[in-house]
Formats: sequence, structure tokens, C-alpha cells
Amino acid sequence: KHVWFGETMNDGFQFEYGGEGSNPADVAIQLTFLRLMSTEASQNITYHCKNSVAYMDQNTGNLKKALLLQGANEIEIRA
Repeated sequence: KHVWFGETMNDGFQFEYGGEGSNPADVAIQLTFLRLMSTEASQNITYHCKNSVAYMDQNTGNLKKALLLQGANEIEIRA
């Protein structure tokens, strides 16, 4: 069972785009245009979490415990 960082963990939060002082409506419009005008995208995420698996469990060689991300459009992104 996955634990959602932004919903089920104490002190969890949702990642937000835009710099400090950015208008959330402007950021939403910009992301919408990026989605409409793009066929693919990539993003680097730095992940530090003690005693957890980000991609593949090296002991078992499986992806069952891999990090699971959810996009703004509710689509789950799996390893």
C-alpha cells in the first residue's frame, strides 16, 4: 500500500510550481499551455528519504516498493 506524502503523512505537503510571490493563477495558466503545446516532458526530482526505496529494491530486484508520483491531472506515474 502506498502512503501519499501530501495526504497521509504528518507534515506532508503537495509540491507547487512557481517561485515565491508567484500568482497561482498565472502558474496554472502557464502549466496548462505547456501541457497543450507539448507531447512529452522530463523533470529531475531529488529524493532523500531514509530507509525507503525510490526505484528498484536491490535486495529483491522488483519495483513493488518504488516511488509513485501523481500528476496535477491525477495520473499516477510509476517506475
